[in-house]
Amino acid sequence: MTTQNVVPSPGEGGAGPQGRSGPGPVGDGPDPNRIFGVASGFMLASMLFVASEIDLFRALEPDGATAEEIGEHCGVPARTARVVADVLAVSGLVLTRGDRYVNGQDTAAFLTGPELTGVEQTLRYWGRVSDPRAVHALEAVRTGRGIPWTMDDESTVAYEHAVAATTRAIGSSLAGKYDFGGHSTVLDVGGGMGALLVPVLQSHPHLSGILLDLPEVAPLATEELGRAGLGERCRVVGADVFIDPLPGGADAIVVAHLLHLFAPADCERILGRLRATATEDTRLLLVDWWRDWTVPPIMPSVAAAEFLMIGGGCTYPSAEVSTWLDATGWRLLEKRRLVDDTSLLVAVPA
Repeated sequence: MTTQNVVPSPGEGGAGPQGRSGPGPVGDGPDPNRIFGVASGFMLASMLFVASEIDLFRALEPDGATAEEIGEHCGVPARTARVVADVLAVSGLVLTRGDRYVNGQDTAAFLTGPELTGVEQTLRYWGRVSDPRAVHALEAVRTGRGIPWTMDDESTVAYEHAVAATTRAIGSSLAGKYDFGGHSTVLDVGGGMGALLVPVLQSHPHLSGILLDLPEVAPLATEELGRAGLGERCRVVGADVFIDPLPGGADAIVVAHLLHLFAPADCERILGRLRATATEDTRLLLVDWWRDWTVPPIMPSVAAAEFLMIGGGCTYPSAEVSTWLDATGWRLLEKRRLVDDTSLLVAVPA
């Protein structure tokens, strides 16, 4: 899930990165404002989450709005509407025109449609679940364990939509770069709403699919697969990958952006349980942000903090994954680049 900061064009109102009045990078020498710029990011993020929740960005369409008009649209006092809008103006996500606030190009494109977008769903999840959980960051870092958290139905939907927004492009890349011609059935473990499996099945009509995810996610997957016209070709299984019986019969097992949620011991448990369902012809396809880069990319690096909070996970190097595979009866066969910073590890039974 990638986002961009708006850089206002010359002559546009509002504070952008060059007109910012708050802390930020200044010059090339030592400067505490670089520290404060990062430290104050939590306030910018919190106001962005709030703005999404109160539907502020739609209040600015099509010609902008005053604080009073924002407050009326969003059902909040004009004074607090102005506070939120001013913070977003500092970030460049909102621009100013006299006493009116207008959307920047990114917020106009991704946060104002007639329906909730994947970007909005991501903001809703981060605001409702990730942000409150982040107060326990020190505990998670010191212990290496995730922070227990129960999500309600609305947060679960937001989370799955957020994951789907990231996964669709990966699914399309996997469908084109891996040869599924020799397979008949694909099991997608932790498949969410089917964003990865749908493009694979659509690109390879001979395949049937099995999607496995938690029982609370299974109805969402069933709905999405039906909407894609794949209800007859894909079975949905609601189960916990750690404790429930796992479906067999798949000659391709996909585990995409799942292992990074868990600590190494849990990752080995998952791989071991999947090996028990596999035949000698099964191929294991591990898709993730494998940490083999020289310069850490922004999104996987920042997301690793989220993975730590969720289940004690992080982004793992493929060499470490190879040791898990060896320990659980698999053998790493090859690595392929997919899209963005995502790669595919292909493993076979040892």
